Parts: sequence; C-alpha cells; structure tokens
Amino acid sequence: MRHQHRGPGISDTGIDPLTALERWVEQGEAPAQLMATKAGAPGAKPAWSRPVCAYPRVARYSGTGDATEAANFTCAEP
Repeated sequence: MRHQHRGPGISDTGIDPLTALERWVEQGEAPAQLMATKAGAPGAKPAWSRPVCAYPRVARYSGTGDATEAANFTCAEP
C-alpha cells in the first residue's frame, strides 16, 4: 500500500490485514477481500471505500450508485 515511500500507507486506508491474517492462520478462514476506507472529515462518513480483492481479481465499479462506496464495487477477473 505504500509504494516507494510515497502516498498513503496502510494506516491511511483503514485496512486491517493483521486481523485477516490471524483469522486465516488460526481459524482457516482465508479472506475473499479486505475493505479499504479513506477517512473523511471528523464525524463524517468515509471519503471513499473499496474492496481490496484477492489477486488476480480487481475491484470493479458496478456502474450504478455512489462511486465512493464499496457496496457498488465487486471483485472481478481483470
């Protein structure tokens, strides 16, 4: 999430990879996707959210609804 030390890091995305990894190792539940969010103004809804899909799948906008909400994206083959 932080390529070449530029841009936001994991802490800026709201992704919790450690919990997903713990569930996978300890309970055998591999995550189909993680959820990334970008915080909005204090007290406001997130600026955006997106699914982070398992490789090689990618998040694809459904074409309807708010493009800042993860509910309007699906994990699809590239």
